[in-house]
Amino acid sequence: MSQSQGLPATKQQLGRKPLASQGVAAYDFSQRHTQTMSDAKPTPPAPGKTAYVQIPTHHVVDKVQKTSKPQSRAPKRRKSNEGVAVHVTPIPAPVPLPSKLAHQPAKLPLSAPAPSVQPAEQVPPSIHDLTVLLALADEYLTAAHSMSAHLCSGDATEEHWESYHAMIATALGCLESASKDWGTHEPRKQARIRLKLAEVLLEETTNSEELADLLVKGIDHCERERLIDIKYAMKHLEVRAQFQSSPKSAFKLAGTAIADAQAQRLQRWVYAFRFLRISLSMQSGGPSETASTLKHLTELTAEADARQDVAVQIVTASLEAIMHVHSNRPDALESAQRALTAARTHQLAPEMEKLPQMCALLDCVDLACSLSDYQNEQAKTKTDRLHHDLDKRTRTNVWSKDGSFLITLGEAAAEGVEADTAGICCRTASGELALSFQWLSRSQLYMLGYSLTGSALLWRNSEDRKAETFIAQGLKLNQPLPDGLSLSVRAYGEMQAVQRRMALEAKLVMIFAYCTRANWASTADAIDDIRGDSSYTADLQDETTAATLLYLAGLCKHGLGDLETALSVYQSPSLTIDPRSKAAPYLRDLRLLAGLNQTPILRSLKPASAYPLLATLHALCQSHTSPSIRSAYQILAASSSPSSLPIIKQKQYLQAALTPAQVAKNSQMLSIIMNTMTEMFFTGIVGKQALQSADAGTQLATKSADPLWGVVAQGMYRSLLARSGEVGKVDIVEKRVRQGWEKVPEGVRERLEGQWEKAREVKNGA
Repeated sequence: MSQSQGLPATKQQLGRKPLASQGVAAYDFSQRHTQTMSDAKPTPPAPGKTAYVQIPTHHVVDKVQKTSKPQSRAPKRRKSNEGVAVHVTPIPAPVPLPSKLAHQPAKLPLSAPAPSVQPAEQVPPSIHDLTVLLALADEYLTAAHSMSAHLCSGDATEEHWESYHAMIATALGCLESASKDWGTHEPRKQARIRLKLAEVLLEETTNSEELADLLVKGIDHCERERLIDIKYAMKHLEVRAQFQSSPKSAFKLAGTAIADAQAQRLQRWVYAFRFLRISLSMQSGGPSETASTLKHLTELTAEADARQDVAVQIVTASLEAIMHVHSNRPDALESAQRALTAARTHQLAPEMEKLPQMCALLDCVDLACSLSDYQNEQAKTKTDRLHHDLDKRTRTNVWSKDGSFLITLGEAAAEGVEADTAGICCRTASGELALSFQWLSRSQLYMLGYSLTGSALLWRNSEDRKAETFIAQGLKLNQPLPDGLSLSVRAYGEMQAVQRRMALEAKLVMIFAYCTRANWASTADAIDDIRGDSSYTADLQDETTAATLLYLAGLCKHGLGDLETALSVYQSPSLTIDPRSKAAPYLRDLRLLAGLNQTPILRSLKPASAYPLLATLHALCQSHTSPSIRSAYQILAASSSPSSLPIIKQKQYLQAALTPAQVAKNSQMLSIIMNTMTEMFFTGIVGKQALQSADAGTQLATKSADPLWGVVAQGMYRSLLARSGEVGKVDIVEKRVRQGWEKVPEGVRERLEGQWEKAREVKNGA
């Protein structure tokens, strides 16, 4: 269930986009060696093309013309049981195979074999020769894939890339030669070789035309020979290849394949193409695809219910829950919870026990529902269950290194089904047919779990810093992928990109955690680290990620007292509010927060602009589902009006702010509300109620861990104590004020001291 978004995909969907930047060049079938091996000369690969290496077909010499030169002794003939001499085909000289590489790949010499004697008469290649070609192809692919970790590490040299390209080209040459020669022996073998060749072309090259031509011929061959599984496996490859250039065309091809499979009652392929269609739609991520994806999920659920395929029911319900969470529908969370309930009705079934990945996915989606609904206490409870289940289920041997797992279909599997389907279908140890999927590895799942837990605990991070602890624990797991993964450079790079994206998301959540306790120094350092890390260059091109980092940079400048820079950041195009915009919900919320943060700055720098902005925010904030955003708007409305409000109106605003802040258990908001009430209603007042209000504001400010609001609250409390004649307490509070003032950022201190100096000058002048 693939990477930048944590979504399911079949195991064979690793090669979706050509990664020319990673050095995987196109395989050029247009070059053909017409010379014999005695005349052939190795030529270096052209830039951007993988060299084609011709593997010679062994020739059996039956007759040799008489020459004046002495001839070598003819091979001995052994006699059969009847005493008749049997001709023994000479065994070809062994071809040097590439050594298997672990981390540091060695350069593979690809020298041309020694010239052979030109035969007078050629015979078709033997089965033994073709088997050697296939073995060579497997060996070269294995050796090339063992280099993937090193090539994706960024330390590979041009020599390493050339070695990788040469081995892939040699493997392709072996497969092509075998596919041409095996047609005289066994149609199924020829079809399998073509399928393997197409799979490697899709995974390792960008030759879309050559691949399309090969698949068309292969599908025609399979139809003539009635090789059903291989035909649909080729159609599966065709859809994935088409998706790289035209997603809409790929969706149409998938729909046609589904209809054909239904007509032939091949339910395994109906499932395979429906899951492929859903996976590709989720990768597209467009809102227009949501309805279509949900339609396919509904049809898939109906088919699985009719056949009582429990494993398919579990996976389908899990995917449906994900789609609802990602959608922007009013009933999205309710629909997601229904899907989760449908999946968990099978929690005691044997199929669920065999799918720990699905159990973990359900826990993650369930926690995401609570986070989206701002149910903090509920989310905390779900994090405890998530980690309990992770510790329990990830110990099982079912969890593979690459995150692959099987969905059983409740029917017997034929021998060789994996070869016939390019790994799309597999045969379990019990002989049952299963579909192959791929999601996260064990360590990647723990990274996701720790990141979600940190997000769920942000609301109380200023009190216990547990959010930072969990996120830091997850980032420790951001280690190189495990050894022993036999993946192409493209597949390895995509798996690496998923983990890199997860680490980036965790770092962004960590920055938000720093902000909750006004740790601006750590915030600035973390932002600089992300911007300075070249591995995140591509990720930072994403609109949402770039806007998030920009917002956090503005928030940091705001906290450090650089109001002019903060205002310019908040007013940047990517953070500007447009009520008519159809931006994603997350991006819309980010722009809303930037607008709320602008308001107090405008009150100080451009007072005339503050009220119009607040009027724009009114409709967006009043109906927002986040209680913290509603509370923040009410606080600003109580203090940012163009003229003095009646006391009754101020109380109404603050009361409207207090209720959602209490629901969200937002200590920062509660601190601001209580201290605003003290300043508005108890300044210059002597009495028990005034002291209680100031004392409550002080405690909440301390709980929020914000030095600035702590000083503000302690200062008001000190003034009320002095006015009430509590001299003994005044000195204690005064000491706290001085200690807290030293923790306030220097830029904030300078700005406040400047404002106080101007106020004194105005007062003295008056």
